[in-house]
Amino acid sequence: MEHASLLLYCAKALSLDAALEADGERYAWASHYLGEMGKAVIDDLTQGMLRGESV
Repeated sequence: MEHASLLLYCAKALSLDAALEADGERYAWASHYLGEMGKAVIDDLTQGMLRGESV
């Protein structure tokens, strides 16, 4: 969860830069990619915890 939190924090910071800076559009794709990585980590953790409960 710590890794997912760090990925999502970086995505948030980059999206803020993308919104506020004049040439910030270069940060938009990096923010999108990091957000997807954070979601994937959380989804994998959730799946692993759910499988552990059913066994």
